[in-house]
Amino acid sequence: FAEDCMDAEKYVKQLQPGQVLILENVRFYSDEGSKKESERMVMAKKIASYGDYFVSDAFGTAHRNSATMTGIPKVLGHGAGGYLMSREICSFVDILKEPKRPMVAIVGGAKVSDKILLLEHMLAHIDVLIIGGAMAYTFLSTQGYNIGASFHQAGQSFTDKYGEKRDIDKLAAALLDHAEKKGVKVGLPLDHICHTKCEFTKEPLTTDDANVPDGYMALDIGPKTIEYYCSLIQGCQTAIWNGPMGVFEIDTYSKGTFA
Repeated sequence: FAEDCMDAEKYVKQLQPGQVLILENVRFYSDEGSKKESERMVMAKKIASYGDYFVSDAFGTAHRNSATMTGIPKVLGHGAGGYLMSREICSFVDILKEPKRPMVAIVGGAKVSDKILLLEHMLAHIDVLIIGGAMAYTFLSTQGYNIGASFHQAGQSFTDKYGEKRDIDKLAAALLDHAEKKGVKVGLPLDHICHTKCEFTKEPLTTDDANVPDGYMALDIGPKTIEYYCSLIQGCQTAIWNGPMGVFEIDTYSKGTFA
């Protein structure tokens, strides 16, 4: 194990046939997701120097323009998908080709900016869209709900792969409008499990509605939302699920994801 992925040459030189070297989590490095290509490429060139071939099995992050996802194959001049990547893509193709209707997409996770294009693409194929995780708070904020101290991207923007600046509030509002015009039912949280910090507690606050009190952060969907989402899912014949409904790594906020 190399504790610093930017200084792992000595470990690479010590490798014997059949051995594997694990690098430190690349997300700990600012250059990995830097908006400046020059900074991403510094990291990409360093890590690319450790090997001869690039195989990615990170389906969940394959959409990111990062040092490791797009930089390394650019340096090496090639890139390949692994077995997991192949299985995920083939599964999506099979499901989207001739799905049993109605079809629901359950999408969670933190950032709208990471998944907005995926959501837009899905609208042409699905009948129901369920949104959970921190990205739901951005959508709720654009609809006028109070989201307290919850993680969100409301009021923010990002630069897309074409170099254009995109306003996240406008994208979220446009997605909801597009869904309505296409007849896609969108499910957003009706209540939340909250706390003042993102940490374990035996006594979290459960809200009465979709508003989050000031000073609190929503960390999981609440019981009303679980019941609502379950009813939407039970009415469908096919489901695609990508991302958690809350901070499932902490037991207090795991129920929504595993419900």
